[in-house]
Amino acid sequence: MPASLEQFGAVEPVYMELPGWTEDISECTCFEDLPTNAKRYLHKLEQLTGVPISWVGVGPDRDSMFLMPQFLSPQLTGLADGVSVASSVVKRHTK
Repeated sequence: MPASLEQFGAVEPVYMELPGWTEDISECTCFEDLPTNAKRYLHKLEQLTGVPISWVGVGPDRDSMFLMPQFLSPQLTGLADGVSVASSVVKRHTK
């Protein structure tokens, strides 16, 4: 973001078209579930902004989000201490 209105006035937008997708992503619970073009879109956003994407929303509900793989800590991705990550919610395993 430009630091001043003068600098902001000199900004020239760049429009880019990327291939879309027609698949329903509302049931996706991880990056791997997304259609190929959705994955490419997220990677392109990261590349253009220089900022890694941590959360991805796939619907209007609060729990319609998942954490990107690079942000999952090793303690949460395994079954350490009986905890694993399912979608964006940390759930305790019950036996």
